[in-house]
Parts: sequence; structure tokens; C-alpha cells
Amino acid sequence: MNSEPFARIVDQAMATRLAALPASVILAAKMDILDIIGVAVAGRDAAGVPEVLELLGELGGNPTCGIIASSLRAPAPAAALANSCMGHALDFDDTHDRATLHAGIALVPAALAAAEHVGGASGARLLEAVVCGLELVVRMGLATRLGPNITGWHLTSVYGCFGAALAAGMVLGLDRAQLLGALGLAYSQGAGNVQAVKDGALAKRLQPGFAASAGVMSALLARKGLSGAQRIVTGEFGYFKVYQNDDMVPGVLGEDPATSKYHADELSFKMYPCCRFLHTAIDAALRLRERAPDLVNGHATIAAINIAVNEEAWRGLVEPVDVKRRPRNSVDAQFSFPYTVATALIKGRVGIVDFSPAALVDEQVLALAQRVHVEHSAALDEDGGKGITPAIVTLRRNDGTVLVERNDTPTGSPPDVSFADIEAKFRACIAGRAGWSARADAIVDCVRELEQRDSTELMALLGV
Repeated sequence: MNSEPFARIVDQAMATRLAALPASVILAAKMDILDIIGVAVAGRDAAGVPEVLELLGELGGNPTCGIIASSLRAPAPAAALANSCMGHALDFDDTHDRATLHAGIALVPAALAAAEHVGGASGARLLEAVVCGLELVVRMGLATRLGPNITGWHLTSVYGCFGAALAAGMVLGLDRAQLLGALGLAYSQGAGNVQAVKDGALAKRLQPGFAASAGVMSALLARKGLSGAQRIVTGEFGYFKVYQNDDMVPGVLGEDPATSKYHADELSFKMYPCCRFLHTAIDAALRLRERAPDLVNGHATIAAINIAVNEEAWRGLVEPVDVKRRPRNSVDAQFSFPYTVATALIKGRVGIVDFSPAALVDEQVLALAQRVHVEHSAALDEDGGKGITPAIVTLRRNDGTVLVERNDTPTGSPPDVSFADIEAKFRACIAGRAGWSARADAIVDCVRELEQRDSTELMALLGV
């Protein structure tokens, strides 16, 4: 048997049929598609997205593929880039908490673009491609010992490139050699870093788009016969040696999900539009607000807020302290414990509007954020400190009284999230955008019944 895990992954993908997939995995893929559509519509006008669309319009090209919430059409790699960027702009898209990445944000736009490029694909084939892409991305994350805030690699983008290539290649109908070639070509393009987060750069929301575009391009090039690296893991300069200092969890990539376990149904879906590491602390802050109603109008009585988190969260979302307490822009705020926890305590929510330019200069929130302190607790370093952090929020009042709330599992975690929850989130995301409420039922029904529909039907509902 071929010892190269990616060869086995390709064989598994070639054999995947919707009828044999667990119902929970199919449902997760549908939920992910609907969730990404909703957050992309909501992110249509987020900083950086209009400029991306303007550039794509200037560049032109064969207008085979649609862009969500836009009349613009573009070549498949460009459309994948745009749809992925707007879907990630609000940091509101799915996560796989143990893999420490956003699983679908590169591969779902890539699969949709590939389907339009070939003139349509069955909904069943689209679901098969999304499931296999999710499985690859998640397994790569689970095989990685160290988290992104330790190595500096943005796993969403690096692994998303592989998932996008696999999903796009399946939709394009590539044969076995071509699929493996597409993954090898993706290996030549896998990139993405967390320095963009540290610097509050819009590159953070562009990186999954780069991965989506590269994945589609890899599949198209492989379709033309171009080859890529074959021994992506087992080679002398295989992925884990080059990117992860030769450190990986053995066996995870080579497992056959059909006989072991699928991980695609372990996705979490965000209820707050910010980094998933913040969600346990936000939940805890909202619970404190419920426990002590006087905090609603009594935040001036708070002397200090201490938050204990694991190493991964502490490394990535605490410094520079002055920037986290007074964000320069929405990217800073999306990765700030002080800002988001202060927002939760004062406003009783953390929503899209709370990352707008007006919200970022709310002096009440910023004043409370100055009193938020975050520390690393080794006791919370489960799974090597890589996974989504538990959070212990300790609130001290001026009168000396103390309130403590611990939260280990953030809202939106499986299995406590349903298609109905994602539908509600989708409708909230599209609310206020002209013309979208009228087509909401059609979009929801199309995704819910996707195995009986065609991808062209879905994409026809998503433009303007």
C-alpha cells in the first residue's frame, strides 16, 4: 500500500459517494455552505472587500463565475478569492476548534467557482467535494501539534489551499493522477501567517482568499496535465518537515474516515464575529452580566477584570497591550480580549455592529477595556495549549467584591448547533441588504435540499 497519506486521501476522495456518507456529515456540509454564504453577504462591504472587487473588475478576464452579493463576474480563481475574502472579512465563519482553523472558508468558495467554471455540477457532487475538502483540512489541523500562535502559520490558509484544490478538483472531475497533481501544486502555494493579525493588517481576511484562488488554479493546472510534488508528507522535504519542524501526530492523515471517523461534523459555528479564542471569555462575561444585573449600568464600579486563558490564546491575543485595549481598526478588535469582553459587559452582546468604525471609538467600552488584564494559566493548557481555550473571567468591584465565571465550551460548539441555528444566523447576516430577504427562503431551501438540486441553481440566487 502506498505510504503517502495524500495518495490515500485521493483514493478515499475518488471513492466517496453521498449515499455512503453519514447523515451528520452531510448536514454539517450544508450548514457550512449556508453559513459561509450568510457571512459573505454580511462581509460584502467590510474594509478591503470593495477594493478587491474593484481590482478584479479592472483586471477582467473570462466572466464564468459569479461573486456573492455582486453583479461582477470573474474567472474561477478570482471569484473564489473574492467570495472567500468577503466570507472571512468579519471573522464570522466556521471553525474546527481542535484543529485550530477555519475549515471551510477556502474550499467552499473554490468548489462553487469550479462548479460554475465547468457549467454546473450536481448538488450531490458539490456536497461530496465539500465533505472531502473539509475532512482533509481538519485532518491536517489535527495532525499538527503546535498552534498558529506558536509557529506563526495561519493554518486556515495553509491547509485551506489543499482543501480548496481537492474540492475544486473533485468538482472538475479530475482523475486520480490529476487530483494528486493538484494537491502537489497546492503544496507549492500553501502560505499564510499570523503576523497579519499582530499588525492589524487586512491581509488577515485576504489569506483564505489566496488559498481558495490557489486551490482552484492548482486543480485547473492539473487538469491541463501539469504535475506537482507527489510525496507531500513522506518526501525528504515533505510538508511537516518544511513547515512544522518534522513534528506531526502520526496516523491522523492516513486514516480512512469511512472505517474510522469523519471529523467534518465536528465544526463549530460562530455566534460572535471575532476570533474563536475569544468566545469562551465573551460567554463568561455575558453570564456575569446576567448574574449581576447592576453591571448593566454599573460598569464604572468595576475595578478590574482578569482573564485566564491557555498559551495559544495568550500568545496570539494579548499583545501589544495598548493596541488590544484601544484597537486601531476592526482587525485589532476582532483579536482583542479587552475590547470584546468590555463590549459584552457594557452592551450585552458582541455583534457585527460592534466592530464598525463608530463602535471602535466608544469611550465607555475603551475605558473598561483599560481595566482588562489577561494572563496565561498553564492549568488551562489542554491538548498542549493548542485547542480553543477555556476562560476564567474574574471581575473585581471597587467595593472589594469578586465575581468569577469559568467557561470551557463556547457557544456554537457541536453538537449543540442545528441547521435552524445556522438559518437564523444567515437571516440575521442578510438583514438590511436590499433584495436579500425576498430570496432568503429560496437560498435556505436550496441548501437544505442540495443533493436534489444543481449548483447553478444555488449560484443564480447569490448574485445581484
